[in-house]
Order: sequence, then C-alpha cells, then structure tokens
Amino acid sequence: MRRYQLSYIINDAIKEIDPTIKIISEPGRYYVTAAFTLAGYLHSKRTVFNGNSLIQMYYVNCGVYSGFIVELLNLNSRLPISLYNPVFDNKYLSTIWRPTCDSCDCIIKDVLLPEFYIGDWLIWKDMGAYTTSRICEFNGFLQPIVHSFIRKSQWKDFCAITRCDINN
Repeated sequence: MRRYQLSYIINDAIKEIDPTIKIISEPGRYYVTAAFTLAGYLHSKRTVFNGNSLIQMYYVNCGVYSGFIVELLNLNSRLPISLYNPVFDNKYLSTIWRPTCDSCDCIIKDVLLPEFYIGDWLIWKDMGAYTTSRICEFNGFLQPIVHSFIRKSQWKDFCAITRCDINN
C-alpha cells in the first residue's frame, strides 16, 4: 500500500465520524524515528566525587553537533544502552559529553546509568528523525559515517515494491 492510499483510508474514516474534522500532519518523524540506531564509542571517562556521591562523566565520539541536536534544544532525552552487558547492577549519576570543548555539547546530564568503561560502545535507538540532517562540522570534528543495514527479507520486499535490482 502506498502512503497516499493510507491517507485516503484515514480521511474516509474521519469523514464517517465527523465530516468537519480536518487533520494536518507531518508523518515523517513517525516513519523515520525508529529507522536508525546510533552507536557511539566511549573514549574517555572521569569520576567526580561530590560529598558522598559518585558522578560519572563519559566522553563519546558523537554529540549535539553530530546527531543529538534535539537534546541541545531540550526536545528529547535519549538514554543509551551498552553494547556489552553491565558488569554490576549499580547505577550512578552520569553525564555524557562530546569532546568539542563546547559546554553545550552535552548529550545527557545527571541521569542514572550503569557504569560504562573506556572502549564500550553506547547505543541510542530511535535516532532517525532530525539527526543526520542537522549535523555540522563544529570545531573541526568531521561528520559521522553512516553505515546502512537492512534485513535481507526487507530488502527483497523493498526491491519488489520499487522494482529495483535485488542484487545491487
């Protein structure tokens, strides 16, 4: 089914309920958000003691200028998961930074996270909407490389719909 066909079905259903209702929508974020996952490499870590509490400062190779602009604008706050299983169940007050030397380049601040280690890959899901389109090379940091992956069954379906060559 094509996107425009879906809109006809929805509009017909709305007319049956109340013909005076008008809906204006941009479905892009809905369709694209779950389409991308971002992986960031944890390259540095600093532990800060604040009285009796321990605060973890993590530094990764991605930030608000390379995929997390909605965090800078306070529109979203995504928590990462580690590609590896946490060693312990303890959680610590944590902040995740990118090393641009910009105080705004903070992905998340003061959230409870398990302890991560240098060399861990942190995974953020639902990164499709407004991430790569808003990337800039702030302070000389290059844009991240995007690696595309798709399940073979989905690729076959896609090729059947778009009539593309399945082997390319």
